[in-house]
Amino acid sequence: MGASLVFMIVYVWSRELPNTRVNIQGLVELKGFYLPWAMLAIDLVLGNRLMLSLLGIGVGHFDKLVKHWGRGFQMNSPVKQDPSTGVAFQGRGYRLGGTSSASTRIPPNVGAFSGTSRRLHGR
Repeated sequence: MGASLVFMIVYVWSRELPNTRVNIQGLVELKGFYLPWAMLAIDLVLGNRLMLSLLGIGVGHFDKLVKHWGRGFQMNSPVKQDPSTGVAFQGRGYRLGGTSSASTRIPPNVGAFSGTSRRLHGR
């Protein structure tokens, strides 16, 4: 059962960090997404039993499914904002006054940095 546990951990890790580059024995470099399948192929070449490895991959897949079932998880979805956080953590579109419209923004080249510059040493 140790092999199943290892395969489950590797499978869950590979789904959490799919674009991480992994080097196998200094011979092959591949993305983390493919690591469980590469380990399964190595077990096949070495003549090990595949049932325990496939059981670990199945349990890892079930674990990921159960953890993200009710949350509507999508890898490329934007981060949901927590209403209890302050204005400072709500992103660029929000101002301290509570508005995010373009009319409250400061026009460019006004204020302390008006766009004038001087060369060093008068050159």
